[in-house]
Parts: sequence; structure tokens; C-alpha cells
Amino acid sequence: MKILWIGQKNGRLVRRLPREGLKSAIYRASRFALSLFLGLTLFAPIGTAHVHGEARLSLVQAGERIVIEWRVAAYDILGFERELRTEAERQSLEKFKSKRLKDIQAVEFPRRANCTIEERAEFEEIVLSSSHRDFLLRWSGSCERPSALRWVRVHPVENLPSVHRTQVALIGEQAQNRALVRTRAQRLYFNR
Repeated sequence: MKILWIGQKNGRLVRRLPREGLKSAIYRASRFALSLFLGLTLFAPIGTAHVHGEARLSLVQAGERIVIEWRVAAYDILGFERELRTEAERQSLEKFKSKRLKDIQAVEFPRRANCTIEERAEFEEIVLSSSHRDFLLRWSGSCERPSALRWVRVHPVENLPSVHRTQVALIGEQAQNRALVRTRAQRLYFNR
């Protein structure tokens, strides 16, 4: 059985955890949760300003798990940021909520990694003030070979004319990266 040492105290290793069994599963889940929390809070663009015409894409990878978040100002989707008033406005929002990741912004993974992303996204409306709100879509997925996931290719948003650029944050177990995607696809590496 392999042993994982948690820390040191007075120069001595303390608390060990087996890499197999239930404790191992709990350890991996907590590592993923910590990676997701740190990635989506600490690595977010400074101030997380509400910017019209700009989307924010965060991709967090921990082990086989992947979480992708895509956030945009409500104005860029609906043309306004006030509360919904009509049935047509509600239908427009429902149509947006049902979109798949590839319908909004294409993200390619290396074929060797064999990654799959859920079709349906979790939706969250973020009310910043009475006149400002953002929409957040979150997809989950997994990669069969996470060691092959060294890069992702992010394409510009094409079917939302009001979104002109995307701030991208990649957060992996070993490294982080950021980029701004405007008019052409960019390959972004986890380790650069």
C-alpha cells in the first residue's frame, strides 16, 4: 500500500493516508474541490468587473475531472439587464440556458486525452446590482487520460455578435495559464 504524507511537525512527517479505498476517494474529491475553489475564486480576473462585450471562460482540471464555467453580462445575451417582463424574454433566456458549450464557444481538447463534456449546463444568474447581472453556465466532464491534457484550443465566440473577446483562465493540478481570445483560435497550455 502506498502512503501519502500530509505534513511535517518539528522535522517529522505526520499523518499518513493510504492511496487506496474510501479515504483515497475522499482525498481525491477534496483535492478537486480545493482546486476548483482556488481556481475560480483566486485566479478570476482581478475585480471580476462586469464588462459588456467580454465573456470569461474558466477551465479547471483535477485528475480526471474537468469543470468549465462561461460567464457573460446579461446584456450580451438578452440586450438588457433588467428583470424579465415578458414571455418572449423568458423564452429567450430558456433558449440560452439550454445551449451546449460547443454552441457558445468551441473548446478543443487533445484527442489522446479522450475528454467528454456534459451536454446540459448548470445555470446561475448573478445579480450584481439592480441594473447589472451576469449569467453563468457550468459544464462538467472528464478525461480518460488526464496526463495527455496538456493544452486546450479555445475559439472565439461566433454566434453572439455582442461578445468580442473572451478572458480565459486554465487551472490545472500543476500549473495555471491565462489568455485573451479575440479573433482567432488559440492553443493554451497548462504548463506555460
